[in-house]
Amino acid sequence: DVAGLLEFGFVAEVGRHARGFILGRVAHIGEPAIEQGLILILGVHPDYWRQGIATQLVNAISEKFRSKGIKTVRIGIDERDKDLLGFFEHMGFRVGHLIDYSKIL
Repeated sequence: DVAGLLEFGFVAEVGRHARGFILGRVAHIGEPAIEQGLILILGVHPDYWRQGIATQLVNAISEKFRSKGIKTVRIGIDERDKDLLGFFEHMGFRVGHLIDYSKIL
């Protein structure tokens, strides 16, 4: 559903050039299913790291979710990515109660 991605997608521009982006969607998670915001991907050009771009993007998508009445935002992060874990913890995210299962095919 591309329309859903566009509704919850933002691009950060610096000097009229795209330097970061974030995409999300609304998901129905849990039992009973509750609408939650889901951040699918966040990217910032390495030359622009630690300049507040990721923070602004996460704040923008969070505000968009909030404006739709969504109270929880989730993101899946590789537990080995200490920088990204640290960033989202700094942004107020905490470890949730869902467990990720995978299977190699």
